[in-house]
Amino acid sequence: PIEEHRSPMVRPLGQFDTIVGAHLYAKNNLRFQQAAERMASGRRINRGSDDPSGLIASEHLRSMLAAIDAESRALERTVHVTSTADGVLEGVSSMLVAARGIAIAREGALTEEERAAYDMEYNSIRNSIDRLLSGASFNGEPLFSGEGLTLEAAGQSLTVDPMSAESLELGAVIDDEAISKALSNVNGVRAEIGSFARHTVGGRLESLRVEFENLAAANSRIADTDYAAETSEMIRARLLSIMSLSAMMLDG
Repeated sequence: PIEEHRSPMVRPLGQFDTIVGAHLYAKNNLRFQQAAERMASGRRINRGSDDPSGLIASEHLRSMLAAIDAESRALERTVHVTSTADGVLEGVSSMLVAARGIAIAREGALTEEERAAYDMEYNSIRNSIDRLLSGASFNGEPLFSGEGLTLEAAGQSLTVDPMSAESLELGAVIDDEAISKALSNVNGVRAEIGSFARHTVGGRLESLRVEFENLAAANSRIADTDYAAETSEMIRARLLSIMSLSAMMLDG
C-alpha cells in the first residue's frame, strides 16, 4: 500500500483557523471601505472616531478660516464702496475742470449775451454736481449725502463729510477762486479715499490672504485625504481580504 506523507509544515485548517480568517477578512474589508470613503470624500477625517484629536484641531482651524473669510468679504465690500465713491468724485472733478475753463473764458472780451451763456453753462454744471453728489449711493446707502461716508478696516476708519455744491462753496455766480478751491478739496478727498483703500484695506486683505493660505494648508494636512497613501491602503486591504477569503474556502 502507498503511504500518505504530509509535510510537517502543513496541517489542515480547523475551526479556529476559519474564525481567525473570518475576523481578518472583516477587518481588512473594513479598512478597504474606510480608504474608499476617504478617497471619495477627499477627507481623511469623516467622523470623530477617525481621529478625535485631529478632528478638534481641524474644526478649530475651520472656524478661524471662516472668520478670515467673513472679514475678507467685508473688506472687499469696502473696496467696492471706495471704487464707487472715487468714480463719483472723478465725475465731480471733471465738471469742476470744465467750470474753471468757463470761468477763465468768461474773463475775455465778450458780449453780454456770451457772458450770460457762460453763466447758464456754469449753473448747469453746478446743478449737475449737486445731483451727482446727492444721488451717489452704494447698495442703497448714500455716499456723500445724509451723514456722509464712513469707511472702516483693520481697526482704522476714514470719515468723509457730506458734500454738495454748497459745501464746496460753489455759488450761483462764477468765481474762479472758489472753483479752484472746490477742485482742490475734491481731489484731496479722492486722495484720502484712495490711500485708505490701497494701504489700509489692501494691506489688510493681503495679510488675510497669506494667513488664510497658511491655515488652509495646515488644515489640509490634518483633515484631507492622502491619495497615494489611501490607494496603497486599499490595495493592501483588498489583497489581504482575498487571502483571508481563500483560506476559509480551502477549509470548507
